[in-house]
Amino acid sequence: MKDRSAFFAACCIAATAVAVLVSGCESSDSRARDAYNDYQTAMAGGNLRQARRALQHLVRIEDDNPTYWEELGKIQLQLKNYESAYYAFTRAQELDSGNAEILGALTQLALLSGNTEAAEKNAKQLELVAPGHPAAKMAYGYVYLQRQDYDKADQQVDALLATVPFDSNVKLLKARILLGRKEPDKAIQVLQEQVKARPDDGASWKALMLLQERQNNWPAVAVAANRLHQIDPKDADAATTFIEASLRSNDVAAARAASAAMLGQDAGGGQVSDVLKVWAQHWKSAAAIAEARRLASEVQGSERKPD
Repeated sequence: MKDRSAFFAACCIAATAVAVLVSGCESSDSRARDAYNDYQTAMAGGNLRQARRALQHLVRIEDDNPTYWEELGKIQLQLKNYESAYYAFTRAQELDSGNAEILGALTQLALLSGNTEAAEKNAKQLELVAPGHPAAKMAYGYVYLQRQDYDKADQQVDALLATVPFDSNVKLLKARILLGRKEPDKAIQVLQEQVKARPDDGASWKALMLLQERQNNWPAVAVAANRLHQIDPKDADAATTFIEASLRSNDVAAARAASAAMLGQDAGGGQVSDVLKVWAQHWKSAAAIAEARRLASEVQGSERKPD
């Protein structure tokens, strides 16, 4: 009788353990489904931060799923959280070492951080998986540029331009190679061709603006700064540069209009100071002093207006 009781007790314990295990699996699966649904809902609504939270919860539940880590890396990249993106892609690559897209993302992130050593290491792995991958060519291009081997850098860039003739990153690398060769006019030409084909390429406009500034071509600086501000109206640096370039080009009317726009009701103290400083530095005359006073009084007047 005792043997039968002991056997029955053992069976009950085993059945309970199995039930707990199954229940735990079901609970984990259910939480993972909920988190994934939250992620999909957030993405459908364009809410990247909410999507990131859902994926962070999801990878805590299922740490061994490379797809979830890869998607988290992509979102971190869009949110410009590069360190966290690199970690997520590294974890994805550990789980799926033969995935060319993940290796490509790691290579590009290493380049963004300026770590050409890591970029070259990732590029070598990437070439084993996907020979001729664009991210590997970009990495080698920057490595050769850093080593001042401009011929080899050019070979990588020209191969890329044959397939993606108006890729912003490739054109920027081409311009940097030309600068390394002491050919700024050609670098400017490359960027001018790029913004003509891609008018909303903010990175190329910014590079063009800086190059024209080095050449003291202030009318061209004004054009680039104005376009940058159109692309991103919150770019106060571009607006301030436009005012400076306009004053240096003797286009006082354009500088005045841009200053009035910057010194609106939402202008902060630092922004006001920056604008007035540009006027003080680049238009030294009695008229400039009067204009600066007028602008300052307008700002103070708007601050006194009731809500």
